[in-house]
Amino acid sequence: MVDRLIRDDLLNWVVNYKVDGFRFDLMGHIMKATIVNAKSAIGSLRKETDGVDGSRIYLYGEGWNFGEVAENGRGINASQFNLGGTGIGSFNDRIRDATLGGSPFGHPLQQGFITGLLLQPNAHDHGSEATQELMLSTAKNHILTGMAANLKDYMLTNHEGKEVKGSEVLMHDATPVAYASLPTETINYVSAHDNETLFDIISLKVIKQI
Repeated sequence: MVDRLIRDDLLNWVVNYKVDGFRFDLMGHIMKATIVNAKSAIGSLRKETDGVDGSRIYLYGEGWNFGEVAENGRGINASQFNLGGTGIGSFNDRIRDATLGGSPFGHPLQQGFITGLLLQPNAHDHGSEATQELMLSTAKNHILTGMAANLKDYMLTNHEGKEVKGSEVLMHDATPVAYASLPTETINYVSAHDNETLFDIISLKVIKQI
């Protein structure tokens, strides 16, 4: 029922109101099949018969993998990794966290690539200099991967000088950074509507003398 409701509603917006893109909040809490079916239905629309070219409609959202649906707990959900190869976009939190430092759930003073990690440290304890050097190098790897559309099979040179695939660049929990098969499956960002603005979070993390 929900599958049909979402599909029919999207078709109505596309055909009758000419909406050319849809963002799904907490998309990971929707099943992958529902989103894929909706994309397929929209993609079948033709300019000659429906007044719109459905192949040009973009679907994207928050592909977070958490809560009761985490790790496909209630079926294959529309999370970042599960959406690979579908052409459906999801927000890339990896490049956000590497750029700014920390995460929405970590210490607010944790620095990142543009906020002074190692080079202009704030009062937060980031560990030894060697630890910070590794953190900064790791952040660089994540940013490079993101700039290559977070593609799983894209080859890049990591901070150790090794040629690796995007899927071989790892997060702190050994989860691959890259999850996309197509560039359209990644939406890079460093600030969106949640939490502090970009100006606020940078002001919070950088040293006060700036």
